[in-house]
Amino acid sequence: MEKITSSHEEKVQRLQRLIAESKKINSWRERTLHSVLTTLAPRIDKLNNQCYMGCGFHYNLVQTLGKIISELAISFEPTMNWLEKNEEEEITWMIIKVKTNGLFKQVAKAEASIKS
Repeated sequence: MEKITSSHEEKVQRLQRLIAESKKINSWRERTLHSVLTTLAPRIDKLNNQCYMGCGFHYNLVQTLGKIISELAISFEPTMNWLEKNEEEEITWMIIKVKTNGLFKQVAKAEASIKS
């Protein structure tokens, strides 16, 4: 019986850590989604029909933007029933952050090449 209680307490601690982390992730997610929709999307739209380095892949920018928006639209809500999956999802959010930062940098480079 002691082992079951210990295992349950461990799961509760893991869930509490995930809930605390989910608050940080969701705060970042909301700010980033707003920024992507209000600043990045219009910048990508302005690049359409422009001659910039990589302009042949403009549709790729649009596709990446769409994927990032759809990923940011879903909040991170961990639950006890899906604890292991939630821990994997935490890693997924790190990947989303990298992709989002990469898209901002890619658009900045494209804009800079137009000015050159």
